[in-house]
Amino acid sequence: VLVGPDSESEPFVSAVARTIGAPHWVFNKSRHGERNVTLTAPLYAPINGLRILLVDDVCASGGTLIAATQCLQKAGAQSVEAVVTHALFSSEDGAAMASAGLRMVRSCDGCAHPTNAFPLAPILAEALRQEGLA
Repeated sequence: VLVGPDSESEPFVSAVARTIGAPHWVFNKSRHGERNVTLTAPLYAPINGLRILLVDDVCASGGTLIAATQCLQKAGAQSVEAVVTHALFSSEDGAAMASAGLRMVRSCDGCAHPTNAFPLAPILAEALRQEGLA
């Protein structure tokens, strides 16, 4: 199941879910500072025993991913991993995410980071070809 950490991630999460044919839902998020957020899962969200993939655009400090991981684990998720487009977090933030139970974070390579797993150049080149610019 793909899960977005907030309503702003919904278009992105739903597009990824649709592309791979996976179910998805999004948390309701209240931010109380850079590293202090409260997340609430929708009442219909199935979690118990599932492998969850968090999908987000930017991970700056990991606060939202930590809160999401903790909430998902309390609800009985089998495992929680994440994929983000831009990883900006420090190694200390990465260690905090791992300590919270987040198994793995993968990111696109638009910002150099140890979690880079997905190259953007082929995607951008294909888009340019489709527009007749390459």
